Amino acid sequence: MIRLASTKAIAWGPFNPHIITPGWVRDIGIIDDLQDRAASVTEEDESESLSFSTLDLDWQVDGKSLSVETENHALDCGVYLARVIQELPHTPLWAVAHEFSYTATKEDWAGGPLPQIGNKVPSAFDQIEIESVRWAGLFNRGNARAELMIEADLKREQMIGIHLGYHRRIRETKFKEAAKAGSDATKHFLRDLCDADELLKIVFGQEVKR
Repeated sequence: MIRLASTKAIAWGPFNPHIITPGWVRDIGIIDDLQDRAASVTEEDESESLSFSTLDLDWQVDGKSLSVETENHALDCGVYLARVIQELPHTPLWAVAHEFSYTATKEDWAGGPLPQIGNKVPSAFDQIEIESVRWAGLFNRGNARAELMIEADLKREQMIGIHLGYHRRIRETKFKEAAKAGSDATKHFLRDLCDADELLKIVFGQEVKR
């Protein structure tokens, strides 16, 4: 059994951390649907790379990307990312990604396949104090490419970590057309999350618990 730990939506482009601030996402209405649950907006940093939290959402913005992340599985990060893209349609976009992180204990994994070095399992390297072993795979999933990475962490009580990212390139070159394509890409967020459950079952034979 795999546990979903966090979800994230990312838009790749030169976003401005002096525009996308805690006050801006609040005042422009980006998080209006969350206001009934809490009214506070907490800023953690103010620099060329800005990180802040709004309720259950963690934001990161710099000159290369904008991301929205949460551990609340009821929230669709793509919705909030799309709202920012729609408010800033002249920001060039290169790609949109949806990323999902999972964890499992050794007991949860219950004999599921683990990454190896050659034909050796991670436990074979205990005598040289290896910290982790990783395996990565790239899959075509509809109009997205999904990159899957599994890590056997031997230092943290043999925890299993899985990261699955769905990437869509934005091929439109005109600003407004690229913004629409980026906004449309975010609508795949929940479908990608369901597809991730299916892919993990196919590859590892494991069910996902949310």
